[in-house]
Amino acid sequence: MKPLLQVADGQVQPWERVRTRAKALARLHLQTVQQAKVGPTLAVK
Repeated sequence: MKPLLQVADGQVQPWERVRTRAKALARLHLQTVQQAKVGPTLAVK
């Protein structure tokens, strides 16, 4: 189990637990996108 941590009120606290590294990275990516309130972007030159 990999714990995902958050900082709340200046304290590091457990946020969620996931089983694999890939799931942890996917969950962090999803949370980051949701918090930023933007979608993935594609740049074409």
